[in-house]
This record gives sequence, C-alpha cells and structure tokens, in this order.
Amino acid sequence: MENPLSGMELFVGGIFGLVGFGVGDLTDRLIATHAITLKSAATSTTPALYADTPPTSGDYQGLFNPTAITAPMNILRWVNAIGGPAVLFTIARFIPNVNVRAAFQFGAFGYGVRTVGKGLIDLVAKLSGSMQIGQQLYDGELRAQVLQANQGNNQAPALGNLPAAGLGRVPCGKCNGKPGCADCARKGLGWPSMPRELPAATSTTAPTAPPAAPPAVIPPPASVMTAATPARPATPATPPGASTSGLTGAPKSKWSYGNYDH
Repeated sequence: MENPLSGMELFVGGIFGLVGFGVGDLTDRLIATHAITLKSAATSTTPALYADTPPTSGDYQGLFNPTAITAPMNILRWVNAIGGPAVLFTIARFIPNVNVRAAFQFGAFGYGVRTVGKGLIDLVAKLSGSMQIGQQLYDGELRAQVLQANQGNNQAPALGNLPAAGLGRVPCGKCNGKPGCADCARKGLGWPSMPRELPAATSTTAPTAPPAAPPAVIPPPASVMTAATPARPATPATPPGASTSGLTGAPKSKWSYGNYDH
C-alpha cells in the first residue's frame, strides 16, 4: 500500500472495504447456520414458508439459526476470520496495479473487521457478563452462550442469571412460570427463553357442542284442523193451506160473497 494513498486508491479501497465486510459477514453466517426446509410452497398470494429445525449434533446443537449466529464462534468460523483476510493480503502483494492492489487490501481489512470483530464482541460479552453494563449491552450474546453450552436447553438454570429482558428468564420453580408469583416478582424473573417456532397450543377444554336444532313442528292432519260442519236440519214440509210468509199475528177476518169466502 502506497504512502500517501492517492484519491483513486482511497475511493476504490473504500468501496471494496465495504465489499470485504459484506463477504466476511456472509461467510461467517453460512458457517454458523444450518439449512432450513420447505414447510409450504409459495402460492399466488403468499410466499414460501420454511422451517428452522435445530441440528442434533455439532458445535451448535439444539440452536436455531439466529442463536447460532450470535453464539461464540467455533473453530471453522475462526479459520474463516483469520484465513480470509490473509488470503486477500497475499494476493494483493502480487498485483502491480496500485488501484487493484488497494481494492484487495481494503477488502481484506473489511473482511477482518467483520469476522475478527465478532470474536472480539464475544470476548467482551464474556468478560462483562457478571456486570450490569455487560448484561445491558450483550444480553443476546450472553443468552446465546448459555444456550450453546446447554445444547439449546431453554430451561437451563444459568439463564436465571441473566436479566428479565429480551426472551426472559427461567421461572423460580415454585410457580412454574405462572404470572403473579411473589418470588418471581421479587427476583425480577420473567418467562423462559423459547425458540422461534413452537407447535400450536392444544386446548384442554372440551369443545362446546352446537345447540340442538328445535324439533320440527308437524302440522296436525286436516281432519283435526278443520272441524266437520254439522248438516243443517231439513226444513219441515208446510202443510196444505198454511202460510209460508213466516208472518205471525191474528188471522184475517172472513166475509162471504156469494159462495166464496174472503
């Protein structure tokens, strides 16, 4: 690297320093994590959904991917942290063009700042974990360290030494995590750390049966609904000579004219 650096070297080097930082971050995450599996395929309205199943072996046994990234680096991540920048610096020594050489050199710096810097963060978290400032600044790193040491056991007793922040703490043991416990309130305990994906809660309450449908109303037969109309009595025959006018009263007077009565 020339001294002093030209403006073009600084410009190109600054861009590739950021590129190196990004490549270092990408490679570190690839080493720390495990493959996820397809849970449901994408549709026209929803994206694909993937399941994160923690591994059952290795340095990050029982850890979900976000926790594995935050957890302390294993040997492979340290090889990447030191070996990546070393390779870039070695290549830069054999490049005659000053601008290209600056690109490789700044890229190596950015790569190392990200990867070796992760190890420095873990070290500071480890050293300050028993202090208030350490638990304030590095709660995620401290929690990941405990989970890594206990193969992802989110009921590990050491989680109780961390503040009731983020994912919470292990309950006191007397209340089994029920809210309102006096001991938990006195000790500042919260809920235990839980993984991201949990099975759906199973209800212990028997489902309520739907209300029974009212009985169907059956109409009575027509013979019951309509009463038979009794037949009217026959009108008695009118005797000969009787009046059919239906009038009542005294009979008319009779008078004779000739041989006829009137």
